[in-house]
Amino acid sequence: MLIGIALLAALFNLFFYRIVHEKIYRSFSLFLIFFAVARFFGKYAPLAAETSGPFFRQYPFLVNAVYFISYDLMFFYFFYFIRNYFGIPTHYPKWNGFLKAIGIYYLIILIAPLLILFLSDGWNHTLIWLQIIMRDVALFALFLTCFLFIRIEKFHSYRWLYL
Repeated sequence: MLIGIALLAALFNLFFYRIVHEKIYRSFSLFLIFFAVARFFGKYAPLAAETSGPFFRQYPFLVNAVYFISYDLMFFYFFYFIRNYFGIPTHYPKWNGFLKAIGIYYLIILIAPLLILFLSDGWNHTLIWLQIIMRDVALFALFLTCFLFIRIEKFHSYRWLYL
């Protein structure tokens, strides 16, 4: 049921994005789409040896790949949604550049194993650790972004968020 609600909300936000053309609706709807896909494949995927899922029974590796890619892209679009939601590009342009660099570097680390198919196990482990480290750095940056949002001069107009 949560998957259906997330997809319905994603379609609703895509409709708003098509009308208004604001990035916040696009990034939130893509976050919800990848959230729904990761949630759907999550019960069958994380390196499960069983093939009892209804989709891709013949290709269990594909289920794992879809799950991990959708989970990472869900986090990437959540990162950009928070950046746009708090209005960081207008209030803190230097911090916005830092957050953009973190997001692009995170995306490059995610795409690297897909582009270089024949990596040794040592390189694969290194890339996995880099992904984990960059995800943690991005979460810490989002945590600091929340504190920057509190320092905005017109904070009383945003007070409804903290009730």
